Amino acid sequence: QAPYWKLSSLKQNLEFSRHQSTAAMMIDDIPNLPQTATKLSEFIFKDLIGADNISHQPLQLRNAYAFYWGHLSAFSDRVALGLEGRNHERKVFERGVDPDVDDPTKIHRHSPRSQAWPSVQEFEAYANDVEEGLSQKIIQEGVNREVLLALEHAAMHHETLMYMVMQTEKRQEHTAHLHPFADFASPPTTESPMPEDFRVYIEATQVHVGASPEEAAAGFVWDNELPRHMVSVEPFECSIYPTTNKEFNEFVRDGGYSHSEFWHDNEINNKVVASGGAGAWDWIQRENIERPLFWESNGIRTLNDGEVSYEYAGDWPAVVSLFEAAAYCKWRGNNARIMTEPEYHSLFSDEEDYNKVARLGNNNWRYQGVVPVGIMNDASGKGVYDLVGNGWEWTSTVFNGFEGFSPMYDYPEYSADFFDGKHFVLKGASPFTGTIAQRMSFRNWYQANYPYPIAKFRVVN
Repeated sequence: QAPYWKLSSLKQNLEFSRHQSTAAMMIDDIPNLPQTATKLSEFIFKDLIGADNISHQPLQLRNAYAFYWGHLSAFSDRVALGLEGRNHERKVFERGVDPDVDDPTKIHRHSPRSQAWPSVQEFEAYANDVEEGLSQKIIQEGVNREVLLALEHAAMHHETLMYMVMQTEKRQEHTAHLHPFADFASPPTTESPMPEDFRVYIEATQVHVGASPEEAAAGFVWDNELPRHMVSVEPFECSIYPTTNKEFNEFVRDGGYSHSEFWHDNEINNKVVASGGAGAWDWIQRENIERPLFWESNGIRTLNDGEVSYEYAGDWPAVVSLFEAAAYCKWRGNNARIMTEPEYHSLFSDEEDYNKVARLGNNNWRYQGVVPVGIMNDASGKGVYDLVGNGWEWTSTVFNGFEGFSPMYDYPEYSADFFDGKHFVLKGASPFTGTIAQRMSFRNWYQANYPYPIAKFRVVN
């Protein structure tokens, strides 16, 4: 039986880090989060996607939109509520899909992919029942681990739905969208204040990786964040800002996608191939890839402003797959590479520094996408920008459990299904990462050849 905390007790437990823990920023709002989650779902499915389009499946590697509306409710119901009369929904919407990009027939246990979807009204009714159930649970029992699990899971799916929306022409584009709690503004045209190729030297240090015992005891963390441990980091140089579209375009124009030597022999490709995956060059040849996914023939695709020119978006971070990022580094030469997960941690002075950066960064739906690098004035104590926002940060660290890893009892497959050597850790946040998932120990992960997430990289050596 997992412990639970009254709201006042949870606030007291987190008071030790009121100015350090990003999660502490939203403690006073927790009683309202179930309602906020419902409103955000309606915003995405009805406003951005359009109720008439929810049966559309924008990515072959994911379910149709409709599945996720049911899944958001069913997961929260399963882990925190157990509503009467909802056994069918909990079964058919239990788990989505995340197949192997090279061979989509290799796939973990999942719910049926093809089914007759409920109506919009039925989705809304189930969501409202779950919202009421979570709200009453908070009132009667306080905020326990299961409530936080349900709410964080919802926030994560709200974010991944956004990169799916970016892949469909059926989204409600060029519309004044009224977000339920954020500005959700169009990306500004301001040019980046960053000098070209400016780097900082990071001295050798030791960093904690993983969630602290206090943070784990105060609320909820995923199994892959535990246990916390110390890692030594060797000195390295790091770009103070992510690689921009303007910089990445030099690689494209120089024939980067037609020279196999940039793709065959680099750290990321070698790790994937050693784990039985197809190499980077095989991937771009098979898929006929000549430029990043969000790049069109005359510009870069946006969520709501159509296609903007390369010049307009030149100072935005380049949103690319890890394979593409690694090929760019190989092209750059001078031992350029992608940073490791511990190196990412070393770019902050401490957790308080991380959470200061998170409060300032392009995250939590402030903008409808990425913005020019450096304009958020969110430099870490080490002088590095855009670390918790403006796109997830690719690392070269293979996603795996830490020594002493133990699967969570109520979702044992959550992490372990992806310890295959082909998934890599991402840190930080995208423009659509909610506050509840912004903590230094949080680990996202994707396959190196999965190009859809809002993910960026920076050069280190």
